[in-house]
Order: sequence, then structure tokens, then C-alpha cells
Amino acid sequence: MLLIRLLTTYILIIVMALLVTGTVVFDVLQNTVKEQYIYSNELILNNGADLLFQLVKENKDTLLDIAIDSVIQEECNKFVTGYRDIRDLEKYIENSSNYKSKLQKNGTYIEIIPYDGRDVYRYNNEENEYMKAEFLLWMESTIKKNGAVLIEKAEYEKKSFIRLSMVMRSIEYWQQTAIVAVYINTDVLFSLFYDTKLANNQMPYLVDDLGNIVIPYGDYYYLEKEDLLYKENGWWIKDGNVIINKLINGMGWKMIGVLPKNKVMEKGKDILYTFFIVGIVTVFFLTIVSIYFSYWITNPIKKLSDEMHNVEKNKFQMLIIGKRYPEETKQLYRQFNYMIRRIDTLIQEVYLAKIKEKEAELCALQQQINPHFLYNTLDSIAWMAMPYKAEDIRCMVMSLANMMRHSLNGGDNHILVRNELEQIRNYLAIQEIRYENKFTVSIKFDEDVLDYKIIKLIIQPLVENAIKYGLIKRSNTDYMRIDIIGEKKDGDLVIRVINDGNKVDLERIKKILNLKADEKSKHYGLRNVNDRLIKKYGKKSRVNIYIENGRTVAKIIISTNLLQRDEHTDED
Repeated sequence: MLLIRLLTTYILIIVMALLVTGTVVFDVLQNTVKEQYIYSNELILNNGADLLFQLVKENKDTLLDIAIDSVIQEECNKFVTGYRDIRDLEKYIENSSNYKSKLQKNGTYIEIIPYDGRDVYRYNNEENEYMKAEFLLWMESTIKKNGAVLIEKAEYEKKSFIRLSMVMRSIEYWQQTAIVAVYINTDVLFSLFYDTKLANNQMPYLVDDLGNIVIPYGDYYYLEKEDLLYKENGWWIKDGNVIINKLINGMGWKMIGVLPKNKVMEKGKDILYTFFIVGIVTVFFLTIVSIYFSYWITNPIKKLSDEMHNVEKNKFQMLIIGKRYPEETKQLYRQFNYMIRRIDTLIQEVYLAKIKEKEAELCALQQQINPHFLYNTLDSIAWMAMPYKAEDIRCMVMSLANMMRHSLNGGDNHILVRNELEQIRNYLAIQEIRYENKFTVSIKFDEDVLDYKIIKLIIQPLVENAIKYGLIKRSNTDYMRIDIIGEKKDGDLVIRVINDGNKVDLERIKKILNLKADEKSKHYGLRNVNDRLIKKYGKKSRVNIYIENGRTVAKIIISTNLLQRDEHTDED
């Protein structure tokens, strides 16, 4: 109950602290996010304004280039002096390589309108000459600019344009000789502002110096005239919407961005949601910490109790004393560990006494079955068979004696490959007599693998299986061939035992090799070889049995990095 009350009080304090801190921080962050939100959209408007400024500047440069073009100057000078038969200047510009690429790049077209001080003239294609034309208001405004560039919105054939116009002066006479205008299709601006999108993927508004919206053409928020004519950079809130005003240098135009109120509020909701999630995670984390510290004291006692129960079940294990445990707990652990050590010492003394007794009994038994006694006995049997001309018996007995000598190997579990082959030859000598030479054997081992040390008795069981199961149900006239091959490949010792007798049952072999440790099988030899190889050299060295070209193959692979090599082997 105390643990529950402590946790409840702790959680209430955490929640109250989070509510107070969260309210203050939320208000500050909401204002900061709103300012950052507006600032990021201001940067977008700045980028759009810079793009439009560059576009206008390029076209201004084109206007200036046309105004000082020597051909245009010469033709306009003729016109002013009264000579009317001049070339179509607009067509000249369109066909000029100097201007054609610039006009195509920006999607613009040019108007050149000669002006004699009173009237303006346009080229008549039917008459092939310039004829007096209507003097429009924008032309008058351009002339009043006296050489400065006039930028304004223009409509032509139900299309919207931005027109840049200026009056051209004769360099020779220094009087006004023509009006030059460049028309930029507002469709180009949509392409230009493709990546200049405000929040909610909204396009900004381009407004001229008279407060007319150039783009977009419709579907925009209602903006009052005072907003459209505002001449300073900045932002303000109106009807819940944030309006951002950005002037374009050198034009008198501006870009306006309108950020809907709901989008600004969504940012605040995101902050609130984040605070809610962080609060839950914090409460959860601190609760876990509280539980941890509560168990810091009780858990060591619980461990001690559990180990006491294990002692009752004759399971003795020392307790690890944590550095941060309370001192009282450490003392309990020390006393428990002392008790365990004392009990373990007493058990070991009794156990070792029994072990020594068994070793003595085994030693006496081994003395009775002395290997030399067995060798001498078998050798005597072999000599006794000679007077009776029982050569087969003598040969089998001698081979058996040699097998026993190699099997014992002085108590060493490892044997040279060449000595293991000698063991196999002794075994084959016995089996050839037993099976009346029903099989032939070929042993081919590379010379450089013979001095490797391997665990003993891993090849002979494979040869035994080849003979035992390869000769089943074969007639007296059918002979079997066994190839025993050893070679070094890619840093591995590869040993294969191949026979062309009856094909092995691969499913049965698979079951034998994959029996669990507590399962018994009468096929002890093959499984024993497999288990010893895996324990000594790893799973790569397990026995692999398969059919290849109609012959049964038993293969062992052992990495030579795992083998010792006897570089100074004495010949027997």
C-alpha cells in the first residue's frame, strides 16, 4: 500500500508541474511558431520578388538594346526627317538573331511605334508602310516618362500581359523618335512562380502600382483597396488572416501573400498535440523511474529469498553483491555467500573422496587389461596359426592388433592423417578376408595433407558404412569399388569416401545425423563421427552424404586453420 500511495503522490506532482510549465511554454512557443511561420512565407515572397525582378531587368535590358540598335536608330531618324518608306522594324527585331533568343526565352513580343512629336505610326502589312495610328493613353504615359521605363498591366485579345515601355531618342538628333514596348505574357509568371508557393500550396498575388491584381486571375481572398495600395514591407492580421506585403525593387509593384487563419491555428494545434504526447511520455517515464527506485530496495531481498529456496533444492549459486545495494543488504548477501561456500566445500570433499576411490578401481582394472598384454597375446595367436597354414586367420589377427595399437594412440585423441590411413588399411585387410574380396579399394591422399593432425577414428566409420550398406543384396559376381580421397582445396582438408554399391537412403541418413542428444540409435558410429566433428571443428565440418553420378559420397571438410601440422614426422 505504501508503494501505491508514493506512486500516486509522485504522479500528481508531476502532472501539476507539467500543466503549469506546459501552459507557459505553450504560449511562448505558439507565438514563436507563428512568427517563424510568417517569416518562412516572407522568404518565399522574397524569392518570388527576386525572380520577377530578374525577369523585368532582362526585358529592360532588351528594351535598352533595341533603343540603341544602329539599324533602329537609322530607320527612325529617316522617319523623323519625313522619309516614310522604312522597313518593318518589328519584323526586323523578330528575325534578328540578337533578340530572337531573348524574346523566345521570356515568351515576349516587341512593339516599335515611330513617333514624330505629334502622332504615332504602325506598320500596315497591306500597304507595306507605316501609317498613322491611334494615340493611346499608355503611349502618352510612356512619353511623359521621358526615357524611363513604364511598367503596367495590359490586356490584348483577352490575354493578360505585363508591358514594359519607354520612349526612344535619336542619338544623332536627341529627340523622341519612337515608342518601344515589350509584352510579357502573364502565363510566363505562373511558370516562374511554380515553386514560389505559400503555405497550403497557395500562389501569392502580384499587384501593380495602381492596386490592380495581375495574377492570379480569380479565386482569391477579398483584399480591400487600402491593402492593395499599401506601400511598405510588412505584415498584419485582418479578419483572422495574416497578410504579408513585399515590394519589388525598381517596379513600384508588390507581392501579397494571404495566410488563412485556420492554417496558423493548425500550427498551434500541432504544438498542443506535441505537448500532450510529450506529457504522457514524461509521466510514463517518470512512473517507470519511480517503480525502479522502489524495487531497488526490495528486489535484492527477493533475490535472497529465491536463492534460499534453491538451496533447499540442492542448487547452490553465489549471489552477486551490487555496489549500490544498501549496506544491510550487502551484509545479508555476504553471510549467505559464506554459507554457500562452506556447504560447497563439504560437498566437494565428499565428492572428491568418491572420485579418487573410483579412479583407484579403474587403475587396477586397466593394469589387468594392459595393452602390451593384448598385443603379445594377439601376436602369439598369429604365430600359432602359421603351422596350420591358416594365413587368413593370421592376417586378420595381426590387422586387429595393429588397429588396437592405433586406436589407443598412447592416450592421445588426435592422430596424423597418415596413421589414420594405416588404421583404415588394417581394417580393410580384415574386411577383404571377411567378404572374400567382393570390393576393391583405392586410397589417394595428397602428400601435403598426410602430416595434419585430426581427431582419430573419423574416416574408418565412413569406410565401414560404405562396405556394410554398399554390398547389401549384391550377387557373388558384382564387385564394388571404394575410393578414399584426401586433398587440400581452398584452405580446407577435404576427405571423401565414394562407393558405387547400393545407393544409400538419404532420408534415413538425415534422420540418423539429426537425432536429438537424448535419442538413441543403433547407428552409433556415423552419428558419433558427426557429433565429434561438429564439437571440434564447427558445423561446417559435419558429415555430408549425397549421391553424385550414381555413386554414394560421404564427405568431410575441415579448415586447415583449425589443424596442427607435424612438420618432422618420423616414418614407422
